[in-house]
Amino acid sequence: MGGEGVFSEIISTSIDIQNNHPIECEMRTDTSTNKTFAYLDLDYDDYHEFVEGEVYSYILKPKPEHAHMVEELKLNLIYHKPIQ
Repeated sequence: MGGEGVFSEIISTSIDIQNNHPIECEMRTDTSTNKTFAYLDLDYDDYHEFVEGEVYSYILKPKPEHAHMVEELKLNLIYHKPIQ
């Protein structure tokens, strides 16, 4: 995930700094609505603050062993502050 933050560029990944343990990505299905959700547990630093209206990109890449069958996917999202 990447985009411009309040203090600097925000870059987050699903692999820890030592590249030892991938951060979890969990899929769940809500049977009452028949919708499936993906929860991405990305690693952010304390100083990462998102900017209202800024575009942030998620880049989803397949594991190397599946790269010949699945293309990477880039999602551009506009951040809106949560309503309080």
